[in-house]
Amino acid sequence: MKRLVIIVLLITTLGIVNGMVWHKEQLIKNGTRIILALAPVDPHSIMQGDYMALRYKFPKWLSERKHRNNIPLFGLLVLERNIKNSTAKVIKVYGYDHIKKLRVNSPGKLKVDQYLMRYKKGRWNQVQFGVRSFFFQQGHGKYYSKARFADIRVGSNGEFILVDMLNDKLQSIKAIAQRK
Repeated sequence: MKRLVIIVLLITTLGIVNGMVWHKEQLIKNGTRIILALAPVDPHSIMQGDYMALRYKFPKWLSERKHRNNIPLFGLLVLERNIKNSTAKVIKVYGYDHIKKLRVNSPGKLKVDQYLMRYKKGRWNQVQFGVRSFFFQQGHGKYYSKARFADIRVGSNGEFILVDMLNDKLQSIKAIAQRK
C-alpha cells in the first residue's frame, strides 16, 4: 500500500512539473516578442558567479515617488509595442486588489500593438517583474555587460518569460557569446 501511494505521488509530481515546463515552452514558442530597455547594473556576484541583476527602464511618471505610492500592490502594465523593432514602453497601469480578488480598474479592450504584463510592487514601492536576475555561463560577463535590452515573450494573459538579453543593436548576446 505504501509503495502504491509513493508511486501515485511521484507520477502526480512529475505530471505537474512536466505540465509547467510544457506551458513555459508554449509561451516561448507562441508568445509575442517584447523588448524592454534595461537600466545599467553590475553583471557579477562573488557569491553567485556570473549573473545580471535586471532593472528595467520605466517612464519617468512611473518612477516618481508620488505616482509609485498610488499604484496598487499587484496589477497589469499596458505595454505599447513598436511594430518595426518590437521595443515596448509602459503606457498605463491597472491595479489588482490581491486580497479582495478584484480589479481596481480594468484595461478594457487593447489596441493591436498593446500587451498586458503582470507586475508587483517590491521594496520602496518600485514596480517589479517576476524576472529580476539572469544567470549566464561563467566567463561570459564581458558579453553580458553590454546588455541594453531584455527579450521577453508575453502571453495574452500578461504572463511572460525572459528569453535572452540584447545589445544596443538588438542582437542576441547569447548568440554572440556562442560564436566566440
